[in-house]
Amino acid sequence: MPKEGIVFDYDLRANEHLKPGAVCEICGAALWCRWTDRHGEGVCLTCGAPYQILQYGEDDKLMDLPPKLNLKPECIPVVKAYWAETKRFVFYGTSINETTGLREFADWVKAKHPEMLKPEKPREDPVAMEEG
Repeated sequence: MPKEGIVFDYDLRANEHLKPGAVCEICGAALWCRWTDRHGEGVCLTCGAPYQILQYGEDDKLMDLPPKLNLKPECIPVVKAYWAETKRFVFYGTSINETTGLREFADWVKAKHPEMLKPEKPREDPVAMEEG
């Protein structure tokens, strides 16, 4: 049974790797995370921002680094603006089936920041490709 956004007790173990005083770059809250489906990635329980908590060096040894925000730099201002305007959690992390808040976020981006959307490429007709 989910408890405060935590699905499994091991999700809380993500926080064992965070140093006291860590703050989310998106919402400004104390960084408290749960794991995603990507190794070493957690999401902020307040806003959903994804962080690479476990980071490895070239020798595959775990490095003692602060969490790294797993968003493209050009997306950070848009995600911050969404949080500032709505205060809604969006699961931006890597997942097979978690989509909390993504539809609402996509609708907001379409309305407020259409420049962030890639134009759709026209689909090629597979039958025409075979004939050519």
